Amino acid sequence: MSLHGLRHTCASDMVQASVHLTNIFKFLGHASITTTQIYTHVLPSDPREVAEVLSAIG
Repeated sequence: MSLHGLRHTCASDMVQASVHLTNIFKFLGHASITTTQIYTHVLPSDPREVAEVLSAIG
């Protein structure tokens, strides 16, 4: 695995763990938050799945 792959996995894991995108942006040292937003693809896209995640949290 490459260094880029490890960074990508780390960022994706942080998104799944609900780490705020701004914190991931700062941690990775991206020049633009739009670069960091690439990692949001790991978020659930089905509204029912989002509701399940939110109800499990709170």
